[in-house]
Amino acid sequence: MRNSDFYPRVFAHCRFPRSEEPRIIAADYVLCAALCWPACGREALWDFSAISLLFVERDDVIDADGDHDVRGMLKACITDAESAFTTTNEERFGPLMKVIWDRLRGYVPPGQLDRLTRTVDDYFHGCLETAERRTAAESYEDLDAYLRARRRTIGQAIDHILIEISLGIDLSAECENPLLRSLHTCDLDRVILLQDLQSLHKEILAGEGEENAVSVIARSRNITTMEAAQLTIDRFQATMDRHAELSAQLIKETGSSTISSYVNGMNRFVAGLIAWNARSPRYGGHSA
Repeated sequence: MRNSDFYPRVFAHCRFPRSEEPRIIAADYVLCAALCWPACGREALWDFSAISLLFVERDDVIDADGDHDVRGMLKACITDAESAFTTTNEERFGPLMKVIWDRLRGYVPPGQLDRLTRTVDDYFHGCLETAERRTAAESYEDLDAYLRARRRTIGQAIDHILIEISLGIDLSAECENPLLRSLHTCDLDRVILLQDLQSLHKEILAGEGEENAVSVIARSRNITTMEAAQLTIDRFQATMDRHAELSAQLIKETGSSTISSYVNGMNRFVAGLIAWNARSPRYGGHSA
């Protein structure tokens, strides 16, 4: 799929100012989807590219807009999610969300799609809670408190289900497996820490430091940003090690080739995310 096939259709459904279109094209969300979900077919690649664009661009709007405007937008997003995206109360991104969900209904099992929809709904609720916290000028007590809140807004729980879809598997029956749930939490944390390390410079310049693990550690421990960054790197490495331990334990316990394939998909996702973030202008990289 070429960018020339993707962006005109996206822009036809989303209310992006024309002046923003070159920046969005330069971000290369098609590459993002291809790197993060390399097993997906052509149809899913279009949908996953559009989902990536929507959530990244919406996240930037949430960071940039005033809290009152953000809360109104998020409440409209929640209404659309609760209708399984059969409505478009949120005017800027809602029409494309409806298009994507109409497409997903054509090839995603209903139970799995329902899980995805409920996960997106929880993401929006988490973003709304964060916006309300920011309005009240509430700070995070420590890194663990920050991680607990951030797990709902990182979007990685959505990506987990997209990994399943890309691989043609459905883990609905495994969702309550305690080891898998622990692995998911560990994966959320490693992605949060990774994203925060990669976006720290941008967020400090934009005055968004409180929504970053490094800044939370620096403030809560009264240490320098450099010291806090090293502690964040250490925590990230420990989380990576824990992820590997849990993965091996889960594969051994289940003896399932499907679980093994899924774990590999999670690791390919993170590798793809690192590669995309490194070249994305959003994180200070440069497009090819």
